[in-house]
Amino acid sequence: MDYPPPSPLFKSAIGPRRVLVVDDDELTQRVLTAMLEGLGCTPLVASGGEEALGMLDAGVSLVLLDALMPGMDGFTVARRIRAGEHAEVPLIMVTTLSGREDRLRAVLAGVNDFIVKPVDKTELMVRMASLLALKDARDQTRDSLRELERTSRELRQVREELERRAEEGAARLLEASIRLRAEAEAQERMQWETDLIGHIFRHSREGLALIDAGGIIIRVNRAFTAITGYTEEVLGRSPSLLKSDRHDEAFYAGAWISLTDAGQWSGDVWIRRKSGEACLVRLGVAAVPESGGRPGHYLGMFHQVADAA
Repeated sequence: MDYPPPSPLFKSAIGPRRVLVVDDDELTQRVLTAMLEGLGCTPLVASGGEEALGMLDAGVSLVLLDALMPGMDGFTVARRIRAGEHAEVPLIMVTTLSGREDRLRAVLAGVNDFIVKPVDKTELMVRMASLLALKDARDQTRDSLRELERTSRELRQVREELERRAEEGAARLLEASIRLRAEAEAQERMQWETDLIGHIFRHSREGLALIDAGGIIIRVNRAFTAITGYTEEVLGRSPSLLKSDRHDEAFYAGAWISLTDAGQWSGDVWIRRKSGEACLVRLGVAAVPESGGRPGHYLGMFHQVADAA
């Protein structure tokens, strides 16, 4: 098989992405393994749900999961993963099932995306790349928040030490010095994060929209404008202005359940451009939590599906 050059998304900071293939069919295992190796990934293979749960660890970047397997089916495996310590790993269900109810059942189980067999290598590459990009953005944001929390803990420890020294008569000067240093470090950290977010929004080829906890758009990029026709005129408005009439309420309810339960959702969505024209996009939404764990913002990333009619 001929493959395009591996995308940087298929390689992590420590090497090729490890992708877990969960399928009881040996032919499907061989096909998916060959595709993953062609993309520069390292495939791991499990023939059943229990085996897959035993193999899943922090080094697995993504799971390709069959729906129909003896013993534990793929829907149960997905729910078990979402309830475990590796709940944030992206899941793509690869199955012969194609019904609407099957897709909704997969979403409710925590699956991020859905591919119908036989698998098209280009479709697999695009869907994996979208989920891995969202995972990297979420992980980067989470790591930044953890770093801020660590800095906050260290500052609290310093303050406690200064209070102890204050009883010895030497705290005021030390406390002022530490406070100024902490403020400078915090300001540098905030500036770094602002520059990072700005870089992502300026250079991403995906349409990006940052939405606050109240459901209001607060930032979009040029790719967003190119796809939707809307400029920064959407700032301060709800994403529902892009809503088309091609999905029923059950579709949006399923997406919201996945986003609130798993912190992320992805799939194909019809949106309505500013011109009124309907457009099919592949959308991923990830919750960006605040330090308390509650969602503070939502990041939407999407691109137009080229073969949409």
